[in-house]
Amino acid sequence: MFKSGCRYISYDIESGSQRIIDLSGKRIDLKQAEKVIAMTNGIGIAVHINMMYGFPEETKEDLKKQLIL
Repeated sequence: MFKSGCRYISYDIESGSQRIIDLSGKRIDLKQAEKVIAMTNGIGIAVHINMMYGFPEETKEDLKKQLIL
């Protein structure tokens, strides 16, 4: 993709907490997402991550995990 001119990708991770992702019904594996983001950066493509805040079941601990990712 980089060779064809792609310089920016936006990923919709939704949350840094696997618990919240699972509760929301998303089929996202945060460990896999972390690998994909690292590979994307590694080939020179800039990454933007979209997160959502305010899920009804979200705790302070869940929010802290958002900041780490």
